[in-house]
Amino acid sequence: MSTAKVSHVSLKKGSTWRFEYYQINPKTGIEERFRPTQGINRIKNLERREIVALKLLKELQDKVDRGFPFTEQRNYKEGRTIETAINFTIAIKQSETRKKNSIDTIRSGCNVFFDFLRTTKRLSILPGAFTQAMAVEFLDYVVMDRKGGARTYNNYKIRMHTQFEELRKRKMITSNPFAEIPKRKVAPRKKREFDDADSRLIALHIKRTDPMLFLAIQFIYYTAIRPGELIQLRVYHVDLVRGCRAPS
Repeated sequence: MSTAKVSHVSLKKGSTWRFEYYQINPKTGIEERFRPTQGINRIKNLERREIVALKLLKELQDKVDRGFPFTEQRNYKEGRTIETAINFTIAIKQSETRKKNSIDTIRSGCNVFFDFLRTTKRLSILPGAFTQAMAVEFLDYVVMDRKGGARTYNNYKIRMHTQFEELRKRKMITSNPFAEIPKRKVAPRKKREFDDADSRLIALHIKRTDPMLFLAIQFIYYTAIRPGELIQLRVYHVDLVRGCRAPS
């Protein structure tokens, strides 16, 4: 029998990183060793892998302290709540990028998802129990309760599909509930023509901030000269009696 301390989880960094812990099987009374990888070796950047590994180490230690895996019928991956699982995928994404705006966007989308789960009392369900029907219900929540449009609907579908895909790749769920939900058709944004008020406002701004540009614009407008011709125009091209002749 191993003399390692029971219920202590350590991280072994070799060619393959592993978590290692020992636990006594209550049915046999024998201490057994467990060495899961939790999928961390897929993260090639060692600094990023370290961030995810330390987070997983804490979560696994909490489970082992309660007698895991023998105190639960489900394995560690299956025993996570959907909230814990999505927070895990956020940590994965955070380890893959240093762009603060990208992380803020991911967290913002997931926080809306958590609000939905909290409202519908599903915050503690298992990830595999979240169905496609629930995914559709969430997207309806984005539109109806949070006053989002088709573009917002599609953005949340993409964001949550990405998070659940991380769970599927790690076999924490068998299928992605957002995978087969079609995007909504987004109406093209209409371009509005300048009206007289817009033209006057822009002209006033240019006249105040760049008088020479304003004169060039007036020259093009009143003479129909091409911008390229205006660039080549010189003083000797202008005859106040016979008129202006274009540069050859």
